Amino acid sequence: MHSFLVWTATLLLCAPNVLANPKVVSMRLGRRERPTIRKRDPQAVTLGNVLTLYYVNATVGTPGQVVALDIDTGSSDVWMFGPDVYQSCAQCLGGSYDPSQSRSYSLIAAGAFSIQYVTPGSGVTGDYFADVFTLGGMTMQNLTMAVATDAAAVRTGIMGIGFDTDESIVQNDGTQAYPNIIDVMVQQQLINSRAYSLYLDDLAEANTGAVIFGGYDTEKYTGDLTILDIQPDAESGGITSFTVAWSLLAVTDSTGTYVVSQADFPLPAVLDSGTTLTIVPSDIFDELANYFGAVDNSDYGYLVGCSNAQLNGTVDYQFGGDSGPIISVPFSELAVPLYDDQGNPLTFDDGSAACEFGFAPAAEGSPILFGDTFLRSAYVVYDLDARQIGIANSAWNSDASNIQEIGSSSNGGNAVSAASSAMGVSVTQTASANIEPGIGSGGTGTVVHASSSAVGSHTVGAKTTLGGAGGVHGTASSSSSSTATGSASSAASSSAAPPSLPSNFSSVLFVVLVNILALMLGGAAVFLVA
Repeated sequence: MHSFLVWTATLLLCAPNVLANPKVVSMRLGRRERPTIRKRDPQAVTLGNVLTLYYVNATVGTPGQVVALDIDTGSSDVWMFGPDVYQSCAQCLGGSYDPSQSRSYSLIAAGAFSIQYVTPGSGVTGDYFADVFTLGGMTMQNLTMAVATDAAAVRTGIMGIGFDTDESIVQNDGTQAYPNIIDVMVQQQLINSRAYSLYLDDLAEANTGAVIFGGYDTEKYTGDLTILDIQPDAESGGITSFTVAWSLLAVTDSTGTYVVSQADFPLPAVLDSGTTLTIVPSDIFDELANYFGAVDNSDYGYLVGCSNAQLNGTVDYQFGGDSGPIISVPFSELAVPLYDDQGNPLTFDDGSAACEFGFAPAAEGSPILFGDTFLRSAYVVYDLDARQIGIANSAWNSDASNIQEIGSSSNGGNAVSAASSAMGVSVTQTASANIEPGIGSGGTGTVVHASSSAVGSHTVGAKTTLGGAGGVHGTASSSSSSTATGSASSAASSSAAPPSLPSNFSSVLFVVLVNILALMLGGAAVFLVA
């Protein structure tokens, strides 16, 4: 018997919006929650204990076989389970593809597909093949894909939409890249440029998002869209992932903004939709975990009290240097609800609700990955042709739409119109390991044996002024200045650089005063002020 927690999967709705002029394919994403698991529903995919994953519902072959694939900016191959692997894996969901049942199947290279992930013992091997691939109403002929003949510690198939230089066959053997799904969309004239935008919307209220191939939507972000150069891989010098220069991290609460001063910025960070959490260096993680009162549970990983979601505050990320854009992630996005297989919330020993912490520590030598707990607060344009990222704060729950085509960048300049630039800082990506898209922690049961009384303490650095931080993610049409958070070319305060800060990591006076207050009130812990 297999016990899992409630799954939250996002499926690509059936019909894309293909705009004849300009050439843009707009596809709506819808997120669903169910209290139980259907292990052989091709639209139901579960990983570990809690998921907020973003899936496409596709068909492969003739006649079409339905598979649900995790849409993943952190990889570049499209692969799905073969029938034997799928049937032998009770925890694998999303459906399978049987080559023998497709009249249009063509084998390319048996056994040539191989990929490993950071999760110990995880990996997939299989065959490269070509077949018809339909995404909603958009059909691609002779798309190169892989079918898994063996898989370990991997739960779903993947639709990788990264650079072809990150394809498994290139990374493993140095073989020339094949045209991947983004290349084929351009070759078959479905879109004009190798670019797309991703809008995941918020965790608490939204049940829809969107991916737009060949375009972006100006109503889905606040402030200006700022352009960042994608950073190269240190070993090869080439572009293989959506790595950007992460130049600052701060926490904003009701007492002000505090910069995380121990980090060795700038750092390379990969924008990876296939990862549910935000994976940061262990020293940064420790400081954030202390701030938010996260506890390490052997079954479920790092947990926080769900009450953290009610606290007012943001974790603020700056990119590209002192004048670069600031993306503010509300505390509510960092406490992800956990449920058992009956749909009941997990609780601590004291009966309070337990949530998954939105951060996880990176293993030594592994890349920094900004997954869905970051990306839900950011509107991101991935321009593979220009080798640039466009980024702004997401406009949550926006019903308006104004889709713009991403033009060709072959003549120089930004392919995204009306975008500012923040390119003053460069980094190189030194870590090369893949991480299993959407991986979660395991475990079963309802009661988490840990105390939730330690709410956390200020463990960030000195207080500073960081313009644009701490804003509320509103709709793009909002007139409130508090909703326009985070772009370099917004109001002057949005691009104000923080002053040079000392390396000590806590405000001693603040901690002493708060501890005195806690003791006066009869408590023994330093409470998070928010």
